[in-house]
Amino acid sequence: MECSFRYTRNNNLGIIELAGEKDFRQVMQIWERIRQFIRNDGLDGIIIVDRMTNALTEHHMFELGKWLGSSQFPRGVKVAIVDPGKMSQGNMNAFGETVLLNRGFYNIRVFPDHETAGTWLGIKRQAQTDSQKGVGLP
Repeated sequence: MECSFRYTRNNNLGIIELAGEKDFRQVMQIWERIRQFIRNDGLDGIIIVDRMTNALTEHHMFELGKWLGSSQFPRGVKVAIVDPGKMSQGNMNAFGETVLLNRGFYNIRVFPDHETAGTWLGIKRQAQTDSQKGVGLP
């Protein structure tokens, strides 16, 4: 299955919906695009709804952490990843959160649902989006 990526924006909040299967190459592309959206759209926060099946290892998560540091990913922007399986044993998003916290990325967190992610981001309720960009990754 191919990776699908949908980006919408509501003022200074970016919303990204991911579906399909992810491998390390796709994850790197996704995080690079997120970095570009933050820079180009002046975002203060991102919510990522991750409905992807995972083909990542612990090694991949360490490599992602290194890349985020070397790419100068903005540390002041809050990124909330919604992953209902966060509490599942072997969940790579939860493991990645730990790796990133250890690398000083305190504003990238994983949540089991939209409500807790929204509360952490300071969102009262989701309004209409003011722009939409739907794109598929190769």
